[in-house]
Amino acid sequence: MIGRWRGADNIDFAVLIGPVAKYFWGEPNESLSRKNELRWGSKGSRVVSLSRGTWYSHETGESGGTLDLISSDHGAAVQWLKDHGLVSASSDDAQRRQARRD
Repeated sequence: MIGRWRGADNIDFAVLIGPVAKYFWGEPNESLSRKNELRWGSKGSRVVSLSRGTWYSHETGESGGTLDLISSDHGAAVQWLKDHGLVSASSDDAQRRQARRD
């Protein structure tokens, strides 16, 4: 799937996991985080491994890399794309119309 994205072959998505996780989840729990591992929640149930470029949620059992984290929360992912000018409201409306046809 990544290969379908123009220019995606040159992007090291693993190094983006920390900033992307902070964007979607806010600041990590400093008392539970370590140099190469960030944790969110009062018990650290969401974990990001900075050295591996992966994340895991002990609450939902979901895991993956940077793109998986972005796509795990569809509403937040769409808003992020809009905020960064990558999609417009009109493209979102077009997708809804297409979904109704399918």
